[in-house]
Amino acid sequence: KEAILSSTANVFTTVVASLLPLLSITVLYAIQSDTIKLGIIVVFSACFSLALALTTNARRIEIFAATAAYVDHSSNLMSCSVGANYN
Repeated sequence: KEAILSSTANVFTTVVASLLPLLSITVLYAIQSDTIKLGIIVVFSACFSLALALTTNARRIEIFAATAAYVDHSSNLMSCSVGANYN
């Protein structure tokens, strides 16, 4: 039973890790307001760091570094879409 539970947890973690960035990209693409996009980035980055904290054995500094990279990526997506809106 423990092996099945561990496998299920690993699959769930992998699915969440794959879907969270894709979902944030989709949502950021669909939103037009820069203010709302910033709020969405805050919400998704909090979800990302919470998911890391709950599903991994990562240290706090590792979670911080991964979340910083996630926010950097999200803000780059926002800046690209902002430039695209003005063409």
